[in-house]
Amino acid sequence: SYDNAISCYNEVLRVDPLAADGLVNRGNTLKEAGRVSEAIQDYLQAAAIRPTMAEAHANLAYAYKDT
Repeated sequence: SYDNAISCYNEVLRVDPLAADGLVNRGNTLKEAGRVSEAIQDYLQAAAIRPTMAEAHANLAYAYKDT
């Protein structure tokens, strides 16, 4: 379920708050669950941590498009 996946990503990010991959993956799960504004925050944070991470920027653009 989305909630289980989000809980797992929350734990990853509790251990390593700078895990850009974890933020993008949690953002993807949030977006799938219809929680687009929360997904956008995860993508923004991932892009801030790793500015060259194309996936964070692309997913952010798609999330904005879906709002």
